[in-house]
Amino acid sequence: MPIFSHYKPDKSLVIRRLVGAVDLGAIVRSLADHVADPLYDPDMAEIADLGRLEDLQLDFHAMRSIVRTKDKIYGVRKTVSVYAPGDVAFGMARMYQSLAEIDAGVRAVVSRTEAEALAVHNLGAGSLRELLDDCVARPCPPGPDSGEPDMRTSI
Repeated sequence: MPIFSHYKPDKSLVIRRLVGAVDLGAIVRSLADHVADPLYDPDMAEIADLGRLEDLQLDFHAMRSIVRTKDKIYGVRKTVSVYAPGDVAFGMARMYQSLAEIDAGVRAVVSRTEAEALAVHNLGAGSLRELLDDCVARPCPPGPDSGEPDMRTSI
């Protein structure tokens, strides 16, 4: 279930990392915590790191619910860069991207490489690890299977 959020202190960027098996409840809880965080800014760049995602326990209707929930919670048109190197993560991210395009809220750009994911926001960093070094890590919201691995090991 773990979803970790890493914020740049200047509120310019958040990296949200999905680790292990993630379900709809985990995503909804983490979104609520994300927008309530003092370092959250609606205009901040966002990267979703699916590099250590093992199982996304969502069907089509749950994915559609996430798209609509994010559109409502964010309240602004924003671009989320999705780093999805694995086949399953990439396929799920593309489904999210297609659903998001229909609703015209969050714009998702799905990439298989870190370089492509970083280029979406013109961050000028060489890697996600480099960005994480400058971020404040937030614990994942409580829930089942919320073990806390090393916050930077997936990179």
